[in-house]
Amino acid sequence: MTPISVCIIGKNEEKNLTPFLSSIRAHFPMETTEIVYVDTGSADRSVEIAQRFTDKVYHFSWINDFSAARNYSLSVASHDYVLILDCDEYVEHFDPAGLQKMIETYPKDVGMLTRQNCFLQNGGENKYTDDVERFFDRRIHQYEGIIHEQVRRRDGSEYKRIAIPLSVRHIGYNGSPEEIAAKAHRNIELL
Repeated sequence: MTPISVCIIGKNEEKNLTPFLSSIRAHFPMETTEIVYVDTGSADRSVEIAQRFTDKVYHFSWINDFSAARNYSLSVASHDYVLILDCDEYVEHFDPAGLQKMIETYPKDVGMLTRQNCFLQNGGENKYTDDVERFFDRRIHQYEGIIHEQVRRRDGSEYKRIAIPLSVRHIGYNGSPEEIAAKAHRNIELL
């Protein structure tokens, strides 16, 4: 199995970190997977919780640029193949052999995981599914864009997008009205 680094950026994710990091440890072999957590200025126990799961905990001063933080996480990773996850995305299914096949067949392309987005509406939880670019060789690809950052080849050339056998449950839209409003306000300011 090709070793991979799971690269994460987070801030004030105390409520999500334990179940999120536990979902990674439950699905990924520890001997070939490192977790890289980059904190962007938490005022809660996020760093302390992350240190229970990995010794690869770093700090990045937030400069209102998601790509800058993501690219920093890539720079401190030990392995060339990286998987990018957010703290509100819990791993539900992963097939290591399938990912290895993708690496061997499409080593220079980008893997897309399946994300089930959960949100509250009309008193119940609703869902929709999308596929997002989250797995690649960091020597070939990086992030661009302050918000809603996108994977780009460092040389600017095109690449294929390949489905990978990984699915996550995304709960980022399930916050309180105040949390959702704060996230929307932050995004508007960055845009």
